[in-house]
Amino acid sequence: MERKKLPADVKSIRHKFSIAGHEGYIHCGMYEDGKLAEIFIRVAKEGSTISGLLDAIGVLMSVSLQSGVPVETIIKKFVHSRFEPAGFTENPDIPVAKSMLDYIGKFLAINFLSQEDQEAFGIYSHKAGDPPSASAEPAKLKEQPKLTAASASIQASAVFSYQDAPACRCGAIMVRTGSCYTCPSCGENLGSCS
Repeated sequence: MERKKLPADVKSIRHKFSIAGHEGYIHCGMYEDGKLAEIFIRVAKEGSTISGLLDAIGVLMSVSLQSGVPVETIIKKFVHSRFEPAGFTENPDIPVAKSMLDYIGKFLAINFLSQEDQEAFGIYSHKAGDPPSASAEPAKLKEQPKLTAASASIQASAVFSYQDAPACRCGAIMVRTGSCYTCPSCGENLGSCS
């Protein structure tokens, strides 16, 4: 397939992001019809390795998009990928990012996919629907049950079982099941399960 390059001047979106204090920018250039055509990713204070890799990922994404790869394919590969830096963001549509690529994938989904397609990826943004009105009554919180020592111990052991668990290929954290790990999302097993 022939690569469809962009003209010198294009419509674009510039977005500043922060993931656990790590800041960066996403620049998205679009064709005249509003479809995504190119992406530039710049990060600050990350060192030459991460900065260089994200720059290269942006170039690869741009060439892929211009060569006909659907944006959904790229988003599918990025969303739910897990590695550092990860954590809370300042974006109310993406409150937590599992990685910079997870954040970028979710940002692209929110800006370039329909609400239905976003939901298929497990992304629910405020942009997709009407923002909650300021006059709406705050939600009532249910009373939380009292924690007993036994239930606290069980919950602590559940947290402990996730501490060394690897991430599954689907992006979820696997759970220890005996001598192996099992993914609660897709059911994949890792280790010596029988």
